[in-house]
Amino acid sequence: MQSAQSTAAFPGPPLQEVWPAWVATLEEAAARLNELSGSTESEFLFIGSQLHDFYSRATAILQMSDEAVGLVAGEDVLQAFKGLQHIMGIMNDHFGYAEDEA
Repeated sequence: MQSAQSTAAFPGPPLQEVWPAWVATLEEAAARLNELSGSTESEFLFIGSQLHDFYSRATAILQMSDEAVGLVAGEDVLQAFKGLQHIMGIMNDHFGYAEDEA
């Protein structure tokens, strides 16, 4: 007599015979998934910390470049260029005067 679980809906060996293999397979799959989720989480957190570090460094570089632009394009530099142009103009006049005298 066949068991009640081996019916037309479940062809093949009785469920009690295949159950241990299924349990072992499912336990192995669960262990692999558990291991994978732990390593994936660790990797995700590591990448996140690296991105945060990159963002912090990029922000610092942006601030330094903003300060450099402020120094190069600031009012003090413009005044220095105007002063340099004035000096160059005086020197040009002096050289022109010296050429005329020579």
